[in-house]
Amino acid sequence: MRGQNVSLVVGKFCYNDEIAAIPVTLKGSGIDSSNDKPHLTWAMAEGVAPFKSNEMLTGDYSTIKFQPTEIELTVEFLEWEDQD
Repeated sequence: MRGQNVSLVVGKFCYNDEIAAIPVTLKGSGIDSSNDKPHLTWAMAEGVAPFKSNEMLTGDYSTIKFQPTEIELTVEFLEWEDQD
């Protein structure tokens, strides 16, 4: 999957005090997400692990909506190293 080009539709920005994510709709990419709510983790507070975006998207968060837009990108992963 790494290095594969995919098409996604984005339409809102979700955030709380710790983390921010952009939910996505996968468009015919052949990629399945293991997350209940597929998303791109966008930003994290210092010491917050990226997987916390999964928890945020199932709880309380603020949202900024925008015109749904299709984007194309290449799948990459950054390995998380615990800051402790």
